[in-house]
Amino acid sequence: MSTFLLNKKYLPHRVGVCFIIGIIAGLFFHDFSIWVKPAGDLFMNMIKMLIVPVIFFSVTSGIAAIGDVQRLKRIGSKVVIVYFLMTVIACIVGIVMVNITHPGVGFTLDNMQAFDTSKVKTPSFVNFLFDMVPVNIVDSMAKNQIMQMIFFYCSCRCGTGVFR
Repeated sequence: MSTFLLNKKYLPHRVGVCFIIGIIAGLFFHDFSIWVKPAGDLFMNMIKMLIVPVIFFSVTSGIAAIGDVQRLKRIGSKVVIVYFLMTVIACIVGIVMVNITHPGVGFTLDNMQAFDTSKVKTPSFVNFLFDMVPVNIVDSMAKNQIMQMIFFYCSCRCGTGVFR
């Protein structure tokens, strides 16, 4: 039992067990889960606080460790291909699941207010590309704009040679 609790090898198993225990505790001890909600919110805020530094240091150290620009281009192209393939697979799985489960069947909107679609602004592909380029990297970090941060770190390596 102590090997299971202390060995790094069993970490995914322990996370799964604690996940199940948390669900059970939330179902059976609802009043207690409301009482400890502030601790959970604090924990989630602490995790969110670490997102920007973890991305910054992992991308920066990864790019700096590669060294060769040609190798960086090969890895970058592989990442784009994998990202594209995963997006296609996710779309296919979504379409299959919608056709199997038919979500929304039997749902009525009789008591709902009409939604004004004129307030919704759909960005164009060009705007999407321009939004990836940060105007101010500190502002991007403060607003957790992950794509802008990654674009900045990659452009530092490829463009100005900061990490050479």
